Amino acid sequence: MLTGGCLCGAVRYRFTGTPSRVSYCHCSQCRRFTGAPVFAAALVARETLVVEGEPREYRSSRHGIRQFCGTCGSSLFFAFDTRADQIEILLGTLDDAADVVPTFHGFDAARIPWFDVKDDLPRHAAMP
Repeated sequence: MLTGGCLCGAVRYRFTGTPSRVSYCHCSQCRRFTGAPVFAAALVARETLVVEGEPREYRSSRHGIRQFCGTCGSSLFFAFDTRADQIEILLGTLDDAADVVPTFHGFDAARIPWFDVKDDLPRHAAMP
């Protein structure tokens, strides 16, 4: 089981199982959501995620809803409209993310030119 939460502790979560994917996303929406040059997330089955507290929601695009703590503003989850049974958890919110390692880069063409993760992972123009 992995656990995590927001900066202030108002929202906590836990999930079991193995993520179906762990990735970096370089798209502008994900960068703006996190305030970081890259977004790292694990896609997990919703049924394995238990959330304590009430994250706020914002429809950021026609693709889905972003969830965050209404108290401290920490970015927490992204829920795809087309994947109702799955949700993305931001890796930076995990209590221990050491073993949850990205396996590819999505939207690499949108990467900020001055920022690069130095690795040999596959890089895709979109999110596969």
